[in-house]
Formats: sequence, structure tokens, C-alpha cells
Amino acid sequence: MASENMSLGLFSRLPYEIREPIWKEFFPASRHNHPLMTQRQKTDLSILRASRALYDEISRLLYENISLTFSLAPAHQNSGSWAVVALKQNKKHSNGKHTNTQPLWCLESLADAKSRGFDNLPFHKIETVNVKLYAPNPKKEGEIFFLWRKVTDLVTIFKKARHINNLTVWLQKGLDGDWFDKWMIPHTSAFYQIANQRCDHDVVFLPFCTLRNVAEISLNTHSKELEDAIDWAIINVAIKSVRDGSWESVSSFRDYKIRGHNVDRAVAGDYLSMHIYLWRYPQEPEADLARRDFLSTWYEQGTSGKSEFESQILRITAEYPEIVKAYDPQMEYLDDMHTTMVCLYLHMKSLRGNLEDPDYWDQGIWSSTFPQGIPAMNSHKYWKEIDQFVNGDLYMNYMDKNTFLSTIDNHIGQWQHDHPSEDEETTLSDDDSVLSRQFSCERCPGYDSEVDKLY
Repeated sequence: MASENMSLGLFSRLPYEIREPIWKEFFPASRHNHPLMTQRQKTDLSILRASRALYDEISRLLYENISLTFSLAPAHQNSGSWAVVALKQNKKHSNGKHTNTQPLWCLESLADAKSRGFDNLPFHKIETVNVKLYAPNPKKEGEIFFLWRKVTDLVTIFKKARHINNLTVWLQKGLDGDWFDKWMIPHTSAFYQIANQRCDHDVVFLPFCTLRNVAEISLNTHSKELEDAIDWAIINVAIKSVRDGSWESVSSFRDYKIRGHNVDRAVAGDYLSMHIYLWRYPQEPEADLARRDFLSTWYEQGTSGKSEFESQILRITAEYPEIVKAYDPQMEYLDDMHTTMVCLYLHMKSLRGNLEDPDYWDQGIWSSTFPQGIPAMNSHKYWKEIDQFVNGDLYMNYMDKNTFLSTIDNHIGQWQHDHPSEDEETTLSDDDSVLSRQFSCERCPGYDSEVDKLY
């Protein structure tokens, strides 16, 4: 019997029993069962934008009684995958057959995910949203950054959702690593060198707890052994913050290793420290590519002066100055990042015969000029290959011209003027000798001497 829904256009001439298998063709199925499959799926969800009637009918078929699972691996996205998304549907369709389909999408980047409609999914219609996080190998220094970066990107997609009913994060064993060592001690891959306080599982889970559109959130482990090894203190308080809607406060100083600081502050601290960690330490080829990608995306493509990274730094400085005092007390690392970025960009523009002041941001020239990436600042390779292009006079010349490349320079200069010398109590040294006080200096907002005595 033909449908009476004429708003479907010519599709209204077909009975639903025929339309249903047509809609299913828009969603890819794969024979690959590996959780980290990298086969590219070209089918997208753009048909959902064709009309409201098509959206309602197709989304009802797609989203009822389903779970959507995002799998994130600790690998640079140059390996071919930013995330693998699996849709599991268990229901009886109009033909009376019980199906258990699992379409798969392999998303190459956050931009790819957005272009294919994943940032406009009706998450409120989905029963459960799962995120599988595969453990980074602590011997490969860059992997924790790769995973953390993907998590923060995914959170930007989730933030756009009207509502998420149930968000479940799964800690999975990686291809060549787990979340704890042979002594059952959780890994602190990046923070061993920078903070030596927050575990890897905390770093990648906390960003999800900043979401204010989630009704229920939980963390599951791949084994009882991992469950026993995890330090649940930070996780439990973060989950409670989501359930209680109390992101600006915590219930117990003793149970929260961030010294009574809220979840947003913890994630802000990780944002700054993870970028400093990437800039200084990891020396694998993939980390070189990650540094290049970081610099190449400093500004939005073709848009002068707009920078998500700088916006985050300005927010952190304004709301949580003690974080900057802890990780980069004189903004010397931020200054070095910005100086390097500006000088390299000017160098690349000059190679292309453009000697005029750059008036737009071209992300593409970074990959073509530095196909092997940017070495870590704390490496001989950096000083051999990159430092020759970093010219202080050239940099100051362009800062004086106040071009779009100089948007954060005044902020860094003002901070350095206000903080001319390092504070021994808040400076993080390589031996981490003062880490126990990193978020409790008396000059910092929220300092409580009575709470500090507990430690």
C-alpha cells in the first residue's frame, strides 16, 4: 500500500516495505570485525538534510533501539583513522526478520566527521552512546597525546547534541599496551615528565565529564584486573559532578587529587600541559607529524586571527592563572611555540615568492614544506633543522606590524611583565620535586590553608 506521506516526494509512491531497504543502503555494512579497522567508508548521512519527512522516516529507522560506538585508537590520524563508528541495531523490521546489523564508518578526521553529518546526529534519539578508548603504549611517548586529542575533538561533537541519554566510556586494551604496568600501577605517560600526578585513564576520561548535556555517564573496564588497578578517586568525583550538575565544585577534597578544583579546571590544566608535553618531549616520527599539525591548525584555514588554541589559552589564563603558574610560569613554552610558528610560516611564504605580509592562513603549506613534521623542542634534531629559521628580529618585526600572526603576542608579553621571575613553589622542574603543591599556592584563587594541611 502506497504511503500517504506526500512530503516524501516520489518516494511516497512506494510502500514502506520497499522504502526501508532503500534507506538501509545509505548506511555501510562491513565484513571487517577488527575494532580498529581502517577501511574507508564513503557513504554519508547527507540524505538526512534533504527534507524533514525524509529525516523523520530515515532517522526513525536508523536510531530506534540502537547503540552508537566510537572507537578511538592512540595513533596519529595520519595512519588513516580518527575514529571508527559502529552502529548496532537490534530490532524486528517490517519483513519480520530479527536483525543484528553493525554498519561501520571510518572517519579520517574531525573535519571529516563534521562533513559527513556526525556533528548533527540526533543523539537524544540514541539509546546508548559508547566510546571505546584503546590504551596507549607508554613506551611510545606521543600516543597519550594522540588519544587525548581525539577525545577532546569528539567532545566538541557531543557538545552540540541536544541531549545524550547514556554515555558509556570503555577502557580497552591496546594493540601493544594496557592502562597499567606489571606491578598493577596505572600509567602516567605524559605526566610522568610534566606532572607525575594524573593517570592516563583520568586524562582521557575527564573531558567527557565536562559535558552538560549528558544525563548519565559511566566508565567500564575491559577486565576485572584493570578495574582493580585503577585509582577511581578522580573518576568517581568527576562522574558525580555530571550526575549532580555540579561542575564548579567537588564534594570531598580528600577524594579528589585535584585539591578541590573542579572538573573544568582539571581539563583546562590538561589542555595546557598536554600541549607543552607534545612540544617538548615525544620524538617518534608520528609525534613530529602531530607537532606540525598543531602548528598548521593554529589558525582557522583562510581566516585571519581566529584560533581555538589561543582562545583556550586566554580562557585558562583568565579563569585559572594558577595553572599557567604551575606548568609554564613565564609562558616561555607558549612564547617559543608562537615564535616558531610565526617564523616558520613566514619562511614558507617566502619560499613561494610571497614576500608581502601574510594576509591569510594556509594550512596546506605546512605538510608540503615539512613532510616529516616538526621535531621536539628538547631534541638535537629541532636545533639542527628548525632553529635556523627561528629569527628573533624577524619575529619582532612582524609583531610590531600587528598582523594577524601576532594575536597572542601582547598577552604573552603582559604575562611575562607581570611574572618576571619564577616562583619556586609553583614551578615544575624535571625532577618534579614540588609537584605536591602545584595547585595550592597561597596566591592562587581558591587557596584554602585548612585543606592544604590535609596533605
